Amino acid sequence: MSRDDRLESSHDLVPVRKILPEQNNGQGAVLLMKDGAFRMILRTGAVNFDMKNPMEQRGLTHAFGALVNSLEVDFPLQIVSRSKTINVEDYTNQFTHRLQNDHTPPAIKLLIETHIRHFKTQIKSNKIMQRELLVVIPWKGVRGPITKGTSDEIPFAGLVKSFSRKVERSQTNYKPSDLEINAAKNQLDIRSSQVMGRLNQMGVWSYRMGQEEVRKLLYSLYHPALSDRQRDPGFDSDGLLPGGFSA
Repeated sequence: MSRDDRLESSHDLVPVRKILPEQNNGQGAVLLMKDGAFRMILRTGAVNFDMKNPMEQRGLTHAFGALVNSLEVDFPLQIVSRSKTINVEDYTNQFTHRLQNDHTPPAIKLLIETHIRHFKTQIKSNKIMQRELLVVIPWKGVRGPITKGTSDEIPFAGLVKSFSRKVERSQTNYKPSDLEINAAKNQLDIRSSQVMGRLNQMGVWSYRMGQEEVRKLLYSLYHPALSDRQRDPGFDSDGLLPGGFSA
């Protein structure tokens, strides 16, 4: 079995072909899918619904209903909730400046060091997890996504899929023009602003994820074991994802 054959399944599982970087902070990276469609990802906060009083709960329910009713027919939202291990290093690094600052009183430094040791102990013994909420914003593109491949028209396609896969990839390896990319960015900007506005009415913060954050998110989703050891997998200057991760 060749190396390419071993990677066939992972290629098929990851529909992202390229991550288009944002030009300005806050605009959000655009994901170009293998079928020619586009995506943008929002990272959001959460609301403890059970801790709200009945009036607040009705308000949240009404606001969420307004969000759903505002969506168009071709505007399905994907809401992703995932649990991940808390990164101890990222948490403790926020105290580094105060610990190294000569003006920080010794008593405060002692409290910080005690807190860090307690935090690390709790994470290690209790395996505390952190919940992450994401909202995926879609845009089908000017031409619309390519939904069918060559083997989709063949009976018992699974038996001949391996032979037609290269042909299908050549058909779905469509490169959008700059005009199509700009149109996609404009549409995703409008749609993401719409969703962020509705989330803000619910008291939920949100922001568009940039290229670097999206790249690390996807890498951690498809390579969880490696991402724990390798914090920065790297990718080329064209925004293509690491080998074995994307086509």
